[in-house]
Amino acid sequence: MRGYKRLKKGIVVTTAVSLAAGGSLFFAGCGEKKAESDSVAAGDTVEMEEAGEEKAMGRYLESELTLPEDCCMSDGLEFLEDGTLRYSFRNSVYENMYADSKDNGETWGEPVSIVKLLNFTTDAFQIDSMKLNKDGGIFVHAVEYTDENYEDYVTHNYYIDKDGNISDLNLDFLEGTYLWGGMEFTEEGTLLLGVMGKGIAEISLEDGSVQKWFEEGGTAQWFGLAGKNLIVNVDGSLHYYDLETGKPLEDEEALSQQIVSNEKNQYRNVTSSWTILFLSGDEKDSVFYVDDTGMYRYAFGGSVVEQIIDGKLNSIGSPDTGFVDMVKDSQGRFYLAVQDGEGAAKLLQFEYSKDVAAVPDTELKVYSLRENSFMRQAAAVFQKKYPDIYLNLETGMSGEDAITMTDALKTLNTEIMAGKGPDILVLDGVPEDTYIEKGMLEDLSGILEKVNETDGLLENIYQPYQGEDGSVYSMPLRFAIPIIAGHTEDLDKIHDLQTLADVIEENKENYDSYKMSASLCSAPTMLLRSLARVSAGAWIKEDGTLDEAAVSDYLSQAYRMYQPTREIMKELLGDQYDEMDAQWAVDNTRLYLSDSMLLDDTYQLGLGEVFSSYTLSELYSTEGVDSTITHKIWNGQEENCFIPIQSVGISSKAAEKEAAELFAEFLFSQEGQRIGTEGLPVNKAVYEDVDYWKKGESDEILYTSSYGRSDTGEMMTFETRQAPDEEIVRMQELGKTLDKPSDVNEFILSAVADNGKRYLNDEISLDEAVKAIIQEVNLYLSE
Repeated sequence: MRGYKRLKKGIVVTTAVSLAAGGSLFFAGCGEKKAESDSVAAGDTVEMEEAGEEKAMGRYLESELTLPEDCCMSDGLEFLEDGTLRYSFRNSVYENMYADSKDNGETWGEPVSIVKLLNFTTDAFQIDSMKLNKDGGIFVHAVEYTDENYEDYVTHNYYIDKDGNISDLNLDFLEGTYLWGGMEFTEEGTLLLGVMGKGIAEISLEDGSVQKWFEEGGTAQWFGLAGKNLIVNVDGSLHYYDLETGKPLEDEEALSQQIVSNEKNQYRNVTSSWTILFLSGDEKDSVFYVDDTGMYRYAFGGSVVEQIIDGKLNSIGSPDTGFVDMVKDSQGRFYLAVQDGEGAAKLLQFEYSKDVAAVPDTELKVYSLRENSFMRQAAAVFQKKYPDIYLNLETGMSGEDAITMTDALKTLNTEIMAGKGPDILVLDGVPEDTYIEKGMLEDLSGILEKVNETDGLLENIYQPYQGEDGSVYSMPLRFAIPIIAGHTEDLDKIHDLQTLADVIEENKENYDSYKMSASLCSAPTMLLRSLARVSAGAWIKEDGTLDEAAVSDYLSQAYRMYQPTREIMKELLGDQYDEMDAQWAVDNTRLYLSDSMLLDDTYQLGLGEVFSSYTLSELYSTEGVDSTITHKIWNGQEENCFIPIQSVGISSKAAEKEAAELFAEFLFSQEGQRIGTEGLPVNKAVYEDVDYWKKGESDEILYTSSYGRSDTGEMMTFETRQAPDEEIVRMQELGKTLDKPSDVNEFILSAVADNGKRYLNDEISLDEAVKAIIQEVNLYLSE
């Protein structure tokens, strides 16, 4: 049964059910009931036994299908005319394959090599892109490299028909340009190709001749088909065409407004996935489309765009999901071929169920100060596991308004005290000590002990958050290892903040516009906020007051580090200097080691973090190129700090305490800890799993990047190789030695950074900066 209601043109018939405080809407009135069926569709209602209220029922539920053997990267998806589901992909050696399923993705036949179908016998031929046709044919755009360095090439365009016959299409209009914007087969058996700077060509599959041009002379970011209608995005503006006549159609205002209201839809991705996909609808002149907010249906000439699947209730809305292709079977089930955040292929099925509530019964509010991509990924996985719980992710600061952190926290505190606040709090940037002192957080120890008994928690991370009575009111889900990298002769001299400043000062005569001191000394706010990662804990005395001497020393050492390159950076960055420094104040989530810049001596020292397997591999690869470069724990005013990431707590006034505890337990479980790549897991079983850290075989090239040497401009290539097992174990053990959380109170850090910046720029004296900091912090503490 379909899970959406058919719309008559121009008539609004959807019922909107509010899901979130922010006003986002889920259109629950979207289900057609067939006469022969007695089931309840979305938008239909059943009476709630206890309250006597009517409850909307029916929702699409997500499941993940098996993939063909050795499938690593999604390429395309299509239902053939006989009902076979065909899936094209790339295997572990990047060879283009396809496999067929006769049971809608439950099982797959033997994969077929498209390379072998085309009789490619050398590596000189490589498939660049391809498209599956409903009749079983395949269009292939390939390149043939004509030199041994794989720099010069010519292109070929082939059509393999359903019987295996190969046509070499002469697409001479591609000379001097390339395919861009997509490719789609039409109902008439022609092929539409987006061409950079030339428009969209409709070609014959017999000889490649151009039948029509759309948007001739322009560039489509993407295009989609709705039966005989063409939807084209040109620089964020939507245009519509009649495919048969080639003539423009009137604007579909409702559809255009809905699509362009999501900025992510305005331009195509430059990776292997898309931000938006289209699929011809179930009726004439109708269309389905999916973006990161959900799946929608629209009838041309109508005034309403129906949301039939809410992306917040499944993987569609996860930042970890990149769309590759979409199809629908005869039973109304949707299939999405996607790539996750690490580039792995997934095949998702969405099937309508009449037996679940259109809107989940339980709404769990999760709050973070800023947009939180990890929580969105975790929410998508959790909601698939628990479809009766809806996670409403609230953000205090959008970054697009004038709301300050102070304003956001005052609003949060007011809502909590009124019993209307969130259930789960992401405490990064939130003054968690104050919340604990005021009894605003629940004890997590029971939840954490359950995880500790099954998987284990890293003791060095867990123990610092335990009170004398064993209580735990907040706990980071992830952490990072602060690292300093550079040449051995320099690192041997560096033990703390002062000796770091000593080494920078000793080399000040060597710095110029091609060689700088350290990777975080480019601007004052960047430097002051970064050094706090390994120093801020020293600023607070045991009685909770600010240690004036420690803050004064902190600013003094930062001044010494900043001065040698201050004027050089100002001259290099020009008008961008203040803009970059201001941006760092709001976007300083991770510190990178600037590996390639150590290799070409752009930076003498790299100050940063190992926060994922990739950053470990980059560090290993750097040291593999230059054996004089090494690394060690980065200490500042404190020693053996770890960087907490995604600290969470449960509100003592949580309305959905049971669901909050369930979500918290999920976050610390193996399943939750394997989500995402930003931060190292605190779950011991995951952290110690060498395979978790591996993205390839030992020393395998994971990716290649290019950069220009700052002194000569020569283009260099940097290969990031998979760190071998022994390097992984070494870093794991290093992480276990860190026993002090780098607790950075955002209010105190802002006071130090804002006033410290003025001191570093010689606008005020050291004494004036410290006094201003003390005054601001005392005012904060008194509140």
